[in-house]
Amino acid sequence: MKNKNVSAFPVSWVEKEQVSNGIKRTVYHSDGMSLRDWFAGQVMTTFIEADNREEECFQSGYDALAKNCYEYADAMMKAREK
Repeated sequence: MKNKNVSAFPVSWVEKEQVSNGIKRTVYHSDGMSLRDWFAGQVMTTFIEADNREEECFQSGYDALAKNCYEYADAMMKAREK
């Protein structure tokens, strides 16, 4: 899967620092969370809501829940390539 680490919410900002001849600008950048992580989080909320409605929350365990969420996220990432 190509571009697996695409950023969901990249952010850049500029901080201005005073120096003797004027202003020096320093640019900072944060990639934020990966798009794959964001997709997995969106899937997780759906799974949790469905489990809560059936009053069987997390019967399969947290590890299985996380694994399933990332499997769905990987499928969404793959679908983006088409």
